[in-house]
Amino acid sequence: MELDILIIFLLSFCLFCAVNLINEFIKDFKKRSSITNKGLRVPYSKLIKEVVRWTAPFLLDNRIKEYPKIKVSYRKCKKADGYYLPKSQTIEILVNNQIDANGIVFVCLHEIAHYIQHQTNPDFKNYDRYEHKVGYDKNPFEVQANLFAREHCTSCMKHLKSIGYL
Repeated sequence: MELDILIIFLLSFCLFCAVNLINEFIKDFKKRSSITNKGLRVPYSKLIKEVVRWTAPFLLDNRIKEYPKIKVSYRKCKKADGYYLPKSQTIEILVNNQIDANGIVFVCLHEIAHYIQHQTNPDFKNYDRYEHKVGYDKNPFEVQANLFAREHCTSCMKHLKSIGYL
C-alpha cells in the first residue's frame, strides 16, 4: 500500500514538473516571438542578415570578400547591444526589449565597421590599448564605427522598408 502511494506521489510530482517545464517553454517562446516581431515584418535574425548583406559594397570597396559571421543573442547586457569578436570574425547582436529595429540596424552597422577596421587597419590590434588610454567613447575605432553607422543607417532603413522588412 505504501509503495502504491509513493508511486502515485512520484508520478504526480513528475507530471507537475513536466507541466511547469512546458509552461516555461511556452512563456519563453512567446517572449522571444514578441521581441523578434516587435514592429517588424520579419524576425530580427533575418533583418540582421539583410543588413549585413546590404553592406556588401562597403566590404568590396575595402577588398573584403567575405561577410562576417553573425550571432544573434536574445539576452540583456548592461554594457552593449552588440560586439565584434575579432578572433572568430563574428558580429554578435543582442536582441532585447530595450532596442527597436532602428537600434538593431545601427548596432549592426557599427559592428560591421569594426569588422572592416579589423580587416583593413593593422592598428586595430591596439583597440584595447586605445580604450584604456582615452576611454571607450573617445577610442578612435569607436568614433569611426559610430560615424559609419550614423552615416549609413537611414539608407539601410530605406532599403529594409523597400523590401518589406519594416
